[in-house]
Amino acid sequence: MEFVEIPPGRFLMGAARYKPAPGRFLREQTRVEPDAQPMHIVYITRPFFLGVTEITERQRMIVEIAAGKIDPEEYGIPVRSAEDYRTYVTKDKKPVPESFASWEEANELIETLSRIDPDYDYRMPTEAEWEYACRGQVDSIDYSRVDAEVTQPRLETARCAPPNSFGLYDMLRNMGEFCSDWYSRDYYAHSPLANPTGPPTGGAKVARGVRDEGGGWYAAWRRYPVGPEADGNILLGVRLVLEPEGRVRR
Repeated sequence: MEFVEIPPGRFLMGAARYKPAPGRFLREQTRVEPDAQPMHIVYITRPFFLGVTEITERQRMIVEIAAGKIDPEEYGIPVRSAEDYRTYVTKDKKPVPESFASWEEANELIETLSRIDPDYDYRMPTEAEWEYACRGQVDSIDYSRVDAEVTQPRLETARCAPPNSFGLYDMLRNMGEFCSDWYSRDYYAHSPLANPTGPPTGGAKVARGVRDEGGGWYAAWRRYPVGPEADGNILLGVRLVLEPEGRVRR
């Protein structure tokens, strides 16, 4: 797996009540969902390491082989230890992002990975970290860099389009991604300025990078509530955070 360091910084999180006039990548001016308002300044005060791509199908398979959940002989992959895992998890020649049936399923894989690779601590990004990384240090009023129309009929392999300015691929492409936060419709009205992590409890988790109901538009600010146990309505993957106390494998 490959990670990139995301430096501390500040950004405008969320969206204004209306999107601006249309441009090359914009629709006609439309009303923004209330849960993405108000637009507000957020400070990310600590660096973090974020996966260059979402977890892929092969990476998930190798994690589960290394954890003893899958027989390696079935796939001809001799993964018996953490070192074997580190060797084979990078050999993903045609990486396709893995979709998960639920937030809990994705979180279970992350916990499994942390157990088999104990030198590192993995987790999901918060939605503030996700949006900050997605925007790529572009001023959030520049909507042409944070909205995109994508109409591919199926999942594409990872890295099939250029990365953003942080070097991250597919954050507004392919499937949506789980975040660690509980969802609250009015959270932005009272969220902290620095390193928000969402409400302490809730009935749904936050997903980001999800298309709008029209089927073709993604936006960095769009939030999507998803039940932690299951949601069969959308395809969702996960992008890992490696805590900065660890060491990024080059």
